[in-house]
Amino acid sequence: MGAWSAGTKLTTASCGGQPAFVSAIPTTNGTTYLYASDLWNNGASNEALANFFWAPLSFTSSGAISPITCPRSFSLELSTGSAGSQQQPVDIDQSDGVSGFSSYCDVGRSIERIQTFVAGRTGTLSAATYTTFKSGNPDADLQIDVYQANDAFQPVGAVLSANRVPSSTVGWSPRDVTVHPNIPVTAGLRYGIVVHSANTTGCYGMLHNDSAPYPGGGQAYSSDTGASFTAEANRSLKFSVSVSGRAVLPATEVPAGFSRCAGEGGACSFSGTAMVAYGAGGYVYRAATNGISCVPSQFGGDPAFGKVKSCYVAPTGGPSGYTACASEGGACAVGSTRMVAYGANGAFTYRILSSTTECSTAVFGGDPLFGVTKSCYPAPGGAPAGGFSQCATEGGTCTVVGSQTISYGANGAFATATANGSIPCANSGFGGDPIATVAKACYARVGGPNGYGTPCATENGTCSFSGFQTVAYGANGQFAFKSFTTSTPCTTAAFGGDPIAGVAKTCFLTPWEGRLPSHAS
Repeated sequence: MGAWSAGTKLTTASCGGQPAFVSAIPTTNGTTYLYASDLWNNGASNEALANFFWAPLSFTSSGAISPITCPRSFSLELSTGSAGSQQQPVDIDQSDGVSGFSSYCDVGRSIERIQTFVAGRTGTLSAATYTTFKSGNPDADLQIDVYQANDAFQPVGAVLSANRVPSSTVGWSPRDVTVHPNIPVTAGLRYGIVVHSANTTGCYGMLHNDSAPYPGGGQAYSSDTGASFTAEANRSLKFSVSVSGRAVLPATEVPAGFSRCAGEGGACSFSGTAMVAYGAGGYVYRAATNGISCVPSQFGGDPAFGKVKSCYVAPTGGPSGYTACASEGGACAVGSTRMVAYGANGAFTYRILSSTTECSTAVFGGDPLFGVTKSCYPAPGGAPAGGFSQCATEGGTCTVVGSQTISYGANGAFATATANGSIPCANSGFGGDPIATVAKACYARVGGPNGYGTPCATENGTCSFSGFQTVAYGANGQFAFKSFTTSTPCTTAAFGGDPIAGVAKTCFLTPWEGRLPSHAS
């Protein structure tokens, strides 16, 4: 028998997993052998969520495999001659790319992180994607929330969208997790994606790049459960956000078609899964199944401090005024160029279509409401839903009294801009064309705010009701909100300021205020 000889040690930790297999890949330089390491983690119950680490093998002159270096990235020239590319999310607005990121795990217990971004266009924040993973079996779900933020990368005000991501759906290796806030954002304003968890064991991870792939980095961390954040210079977390160009109501209103289902402290009851808005003149949204308690803890925070709030549930089916063209998996024929919503019960992603298109998550860039059968809904022509009046056709001038937000577009695709007196009803007045090849018009907001559609007094009158309630005061999409007991003068003095100078205002209550709902016993 010959002398025993030790083999070559190829890798110390199998690149973070356990050796799985080697694949032969045809390239322009011959066959490349890709080593795959299964990123296994302690035999957890959802091992199917684990990814693979890939690395090309190299060989010595004798044909032996060289030690594996576990590179962070590599490139291959495939023999097909076709260059690959990453599929971009639908309506992508801001992103920090995909290269040069490293992983680290610390979110949980008292550690929170925020990645901020400046919206490039006004519209609906239809998707926010954050790359994460878990380690050590976290005992609480991950929370991905959206706030407005300042230039010091601090969250400002109340949460705009609270999104819980079940721990069971987060993988052991980094992967994109997408939530669908469906909240209005304004071009030029900074917003923040805040990532946190109440876990006491394990952690949730991030991918970070310290060479500022997003301008200025935009990232900060908190070690005191979100009480304060410290900016980390030039650091970006891997993220992307999508903003759809459809019409958006002011942030002070719930979407058209949402109906009040409970007052603060009550129970909002409904069947199935739907989006629910909680607030008073400022709202946070979350998906709920078979009802939800109308309290701050169920929505990730208080969106309107000091005000009596309500819950509003989305209508079943499509957005208000939209008509279904196909069920999920079918073919949607739109007939003419228009915005199409994909989803159900208040949760949607949007695309402008002009031909027959498959009604699927793949086409629309994400699943807006997991576990619910979705449909496609083309937008109607004419004004946006929610109380708008045409003030000009394309090429004309829209003239209004006071400072107002004007929507410009057609067929569900709109851009917005602020007019103070007048604004040209043209692409030049709104920063571009929201829907090419379609004749457009301008629309001004009229009536009371959605969610507060019951007038209780005209300006200088008295609004009376029962108990402690919130009242909206204003006109044409510009409102102040304040809570009072039993009554209030409908005056600028009572509300602490004039929301729209030079315009006759009205006071509004949300439906049911001061009286029992018709189905109450």
